[in-house]
Amino acid sequence: MAFAGGATLAACDPCAGVAACTTAPRVAAQGRIVDVVDGHAIPGTRIYLVRSDSGSSSNTPADSATTVTDAEGNFQVELGSGPGKFDIIVAPPALPSYRVRDLALTSSTRRGEGNVLGVWVNMPVFSIAGELFYRATNELVRSGTVTFKRTGGVAISGGDVHVSSIDGAGRADLLQNVFASGADDVIGELTVNLPGAFGTSVLTNFHLTPSYVFRPASVRRFGVGPTLSWFYRVYNRATVNGAPNTTVTFTRTGGIPTSAESFTATTDKDGNFFVPLLPLAQGTVVGNLTISPPPPFHSYVISGLQIPTLDADGVRFLPGFGVGPHLPWLGTVTCGGKLLPNTRVIVVRVGGLSVPPNQLDTKTDADGRFDLSVFKPTEYGTMILDLEFFPPSESSCIGLVHHGLQLPTLDFDSDKRFIANWDLPKP
Repeated sequence: MAFAGGATLAACDPCAGVAACTTAPRVAAQGRIVDVVDGHAIPGTRIYLVRSDSGSSSNTPADSATTVTDAEGNFQVELGSGPGKFDIIVAPPALPSYRVRDLALTSSTRRGEGNVLGVWVNMPVFSIAGELFYRATNELVRSGTVTFKRTGGVAISGGDVHVSSIDGAGRADLLQNVFASGADDVIGELTVNLPGAFGTSVLTNFHLTPSYVFRPASVRRFGVGPTLSWFYRVYNRATVNGAPNTTVTFTRTGGIPTSAESFTATTDKDGNFFVPLLPLAQGTVVGNLTISPPPPFHSYVISGLQIPTLDADGVRFLPGFGVGPHLPWLGTVTCGGKLLPNTRVIVVRVGGLSVPPNQLDTKTDADGRFDLSVFKPTEYGTMILDLEFFPPSESSCIGLVHHGLQLPTLDFDSDKRFIANWDLPKP
């Protein structure tokens, strides 16, 4: 919670001509309480000063102090304590009290010094105008309606749903002159009905803070409407590392209209590229994406790629695209037709592609599988392997040698794929 004021009462020396000017460390605060509507003083308002942290520089710290406003609505309250965080509770006559939390207040050992809180109101109120702009273009929204639906936080006057219009300057009242039951946030869902094909934009978990200061005015600027703020990642299929310096070209073939019919980009050092199109409606743009990695990797085209608009701030990631050859192969080992875990498998490269490592020593997992994707090719072709199997000692099967297994690279995205099963013989 922002602290309005915070000045110290020391325009001139408060100790001038005063005997015994110094005191033990103390926190003093003064202010004035007025009617939120007309600014008239509110006498008889109970003010509580409550320490909200655990620290204190005083030898005998007090936790709270209280006072009552005078005929002009003024108050001064103090307690023996060091500096820190404090809550102020305002309890006006015939109205609910409210609490302003965690104000940073200073302490002093000189009489007449204190924290100036300024002019506060007897009931927190919202005095916020929203300035709305399109996220995609940063241009002001100059028509439409805004609906705030309370979902949590402090209670508000006039019901939980408030509707306002967006004027030609891009502004709409956000609970303007609506009263709050306390000084904490109200939480809600903000629905903005936009003109034309931009549809509806919804902001969830939207917080608005009422003010306890007399007649402040504030403007909150925020973006609405659809964007295409997506990142894609191009990665090396074998290593899963980003593929930098890959050229991508997108050509729109359908869906919503966009600011341009095509774009070309180059992936950064992490293999990422940004979609620079601006949507002219809410929905999905459809097109063909050509991915052209540096040689020797092959280029290819993804037809009918769908890119949806995003109704949120920031940039998000969509699933990526692989380039280059990989060997996403799995093998299985059985004994008498039953999957055999904990079988040692030694794999040795004997020909074909030269792909490190030249030898692999592994074991089957609980499902009898072993992974050959540890081989990371940098070119296309076929790897030739010899495999030797050593079943666990408690198994009733004996070992086996397989010569000349051909392991071809794949040039498309794929999960792990099955290459072969080896059923170990019994004695």
